[in-house]
Amino acid sequence: CAPCRYYGTDLDQHRVEEAGRINPSGIFVCASSSRLPFPDAYFDRILAAGLFHHVDDVTADLILQEYSRLIRPGGFLIVYEAIWPIKKYNLWGKLVRKMDQGNFVRHVSGYDRLFNRYFDIEARTHPFRLGVDYYLAMLTVKK
Repeated sequence: CAPCRYYGTDLDQHRVEEAGRINPSGIFVCASSSRLPFPDAYFDRILAAGLFHHVDDVTADLILQEYSRLIRPGGFLIVYEAIWPIKKYNLWGKLVRKMDQGNFVRHVSGYDRLFNRYFDIEARTHPFRLGVDYYLAMLTVKK
């Protein structure tokens, strides 16, 4: 992320401390993504990687509301998420997702519905890596 300032958040203090050891130039905070200690319009970009398949729709909505508060005009949110297989015969993908620790893996339409409340989907693709599908999107705050 150099040369920009890099922030990271997690609910687990141990993970926050470990992140600080790995990346001493970053700023890491132990906080819930639904209530972050930053002023309005503080960030140009937010990356949410592997977050939303661990939270229910109500919690995801709170997080997205918070992210929409934090992103500056002209900024964006990048989302990278686990999804259920796009092809119904992808048995490997189904097995991998069932073994995932996230209890809220969604289909593409489920993520679209979730994100569309606060964001416009500017670009979206579905990378397929090692037999598993993902959701990758760039979102901008609704005006």
